[in-house]
Amino acid sequence: MTDQPETLVEVSPSTRPVLIKLLVVAVATAAVSVAVALGLESRSGAALVAGLGAILLLRYLVHAYILRQTTYTITTENVVRSYTFLLKQSKEVLPLSQVRGHEVTKTRSEALLGFGTVRIRAASGNRGVGFISFAHVPHPETISQRLTEYTDHLSAAESIEHQ
Repeated sequence: MTDQPETLVEVSPSTRPVLIKLLVVAVATAAVSVAVALGLESRSGAALVAGLGAILLLRYLVHAYILRQTTYTITTENVVRSYTFLLKQSKEVLPLSQVRGHEVTKTRSEALLGFGTVRIRAASGNRGVGFISFAHVPHPETISQRLTEYTDHLSAAESIEHQ
């Protein structure tokens, strides 16, 4: 019988902050198109804005799709960020023993929507993961608190072990 690590936190990011950016770009691109149709804007400038708008729309759509396929997990052994994009699967794993700190940040849009980003820093190393970010997560303070509680628990257990 194998001991499976206990899952402390498992959460998926929200796509709302990215979809708001997508909406803003779509409205701005549509406004320029209307200005061209009414003869208020030059065609070459509008073509540039429309092209850039299309590129940004595509970028935000791909970002939203990847977020929908992403899962963030904290177990009693690892911090894991995993996602699937088309046929590619990606998994970043950071052992909890290498966690050296974490912070919660919120962009303006995340703060308005009740989301945030938890950035988990790792011990420096030649080939190790420098950090893992849990972007656009609901209740980031709760995730940070759970991580703090468990890493403190690990530190206390290690110091007792070394005595």
